[in-house]
Amino acid sequence: MDPKALRAQREGDLKGMVALAMLGADEDKLVKHFVDSLEDIDSAFTFFAQRKGGTILGLEPGQRLGRWETNVRFNERMDRDPQLYADMVRQPRYMMAGFTQEATGLPIVSFLAQVKEVPFVEEDEGVHFLLLPACHRGCGPVKSEAADECVMCGLPRPIATSNSKPVQGLTTTLDRIHALDDYLVRSLDTSRAARDLVMQDPTQAFAQASQTLFGASPEELFGIHTTRIVQDTESILYSIRLADHTTKRVVGAPRVKTAAA
Repeated sequence: MDPKALRAQREGDLKGMVALAMLGADEDKLVKHFVDSLEDIDSAFTFFAQRKGGTILGLEPGQRLGRWETNVRFNERMDRDPQLYADMVRQPRYMMAGFTQEATGLPIVSFLAQVKEVPFVEEDEGVHFLLLPACHRGCGPVKSEAADECVMCGLPRPIATSNSKPVQGLTTTLDRIHALDDYLVRSLDTSRAARDLVMQDPTQAFAQASQTLFGASPEELFGIHTTRIVQDTESILYSIRLADHTTKRVVGAPRVKTAAA
C-alpha cells in the first residue's frame, strides 16, 4: 500500500477508534481498549503492507457489493490465486476486514472494533453451509435503503422479511443455492416450526425448501446431501469457501416466488 494512503487510512481509523472508546465509562477499560485496538490496527496494517497482490477483490472505482456478492467474488479470485487463499487461511479476520472495506466502504477499524473472530470454513463436495447472519453495529452506516439486506452482514431488513421479494436472477448454480438459503433465513421469523426445523435439522429444511422452490431435491439439483449451519454473532462473522456444487439437471422456474407463498 502507498505510504501516504496508509497514513491517511490510519488517521481515519484512529479517529473512529477514539470515537468508539469514548462511548465507555471505566478509565482502565478505556485505556486497555485503546491500547489493544492500536495493537490490532497496527498488526492489521503491517499485514496489508507486507502482503503482495494489490487489491483483494479488484472492483471498479465506486463499485459496491453486498455480503453474498462479495463472498462469490472473493471465492472466484481465490480459485485463480493460490496466494490469496493462503492469506485467507493465515489471517481470515484481517482479510475479511480488507475486502469488506473494498466492497462496502466500511473502514477497517470499524470492522475490527466489532468483529473479533472470523472462522473460515470450507464446503466439501455434497456438503453445504447455511449461513445464519447476525447484524453488527459497524454495518449500520453502509446499509442501502434501496436494498433489502444489510450489505455487510447480509441480514434481511425487517421490512423485507415481512414483504418477501420474488426469487429473481437465478442464472447460476450459486444463485439458486443462495435463493434457497435466503428463503430459509427469511423463514426463521415466519413461525416457530420453521425455525425449529432449520435449527434442528438443516439438511431436511434445505431439502424441503428445494422441493418448494424448484420441485426437486438438492441432491438431484446440486449434489448436496448434507446441510450444516454456521451462525454469526455480534462479534463473530463467518467466511465460507464455496464448493463447486455442479447442477445435476436442468432447473426450471421456481414453483413459488416468495417465502410466504
